[in-house]
Amino acid sequence: MRRSKKGFTLVELMIVSSVYIGIIVAIWGVLLGALNHAAMAREITVATDDLKDVMERIRSVAFPDITTQYPHNGTINGADIGGFILPDETITVRYPQGIDSDPLEVEVEVEWTSKNGQTVSRIIKTIRTRRL
Repeated sequence: MRRSKKGFTLVELMIVSSVYIGIIVAIWGVLLGALNHAAMAREITVATDDLKDVMERIRSVAFPDITTQYPHNGTINGADIGGFILPDETITVRYPQGIDSDPLEVEVEVEWTSKNGQTVSRIIKTIRTRRL
């Protein structure tokens, strides 16, 4: 009697299935990693836009009024800046060399909680002077 070999054995099916499952899991991991990176890139873009917006506002204020309108360690409401709000966003203005210095070093920091729960911050600095 001859046995005809039509079809797959159970062992062959299990091997092929495990290979396919491994490939799917790897692709899923890459996809999730890409989505996390895209979310972080979006958050950094929003934070950078907020920093630029605050800095432009500071640049448009007359030199003697900068420290009164934007006090040292004063916070700015993130809802007043730009169109997007990051979770737990705080924007802080600092003057590292003091508020009476000329030139005046201005430091603006934005801090927020990222999608994965980490606290993230970005800082931008500029120098303003009384002289033109």
